[in-house]
Amino acid sequence: MTSESQITFKYTGNYGTCGGVALNMFQTGKKLSLAFEIAQGEVLSESNSHTTYKAKTEVMPGAVVTVIVTSLKGQSTCYVVMRIDASHEDSRNLSSGRNKQV
Repeated sequence: MTSESQITFKYTGNYGTCGGVALNMFQTGKKLSLAFEIAQGEVLSESNSHTTYKAKTEVMPGAVVTVIVTSLKGQSTCYVVMRIDASHEDSRNLSSGRNKQV
């Protein structure tokens, strides 16, 4: 998804088994947060009547990475959403700063 000033990259997939068990979602979320160097979430929340783990961190000015883990009722799979939201304006400023010679 893109607009003139914002871009969003979203990946949805499955990762292991959670079995609808909150502790399993929490452990999977923390494991993925650690692997992608995202600040780890400390609590589970509820979204669309499903328990979810959510952690996000700003990786550079104007760019946020989010990991969400959930398990649908009656299913054993852990579903994962990895999302990156970045501002076009901030990334343009960052790019021009990288090319400066010292």
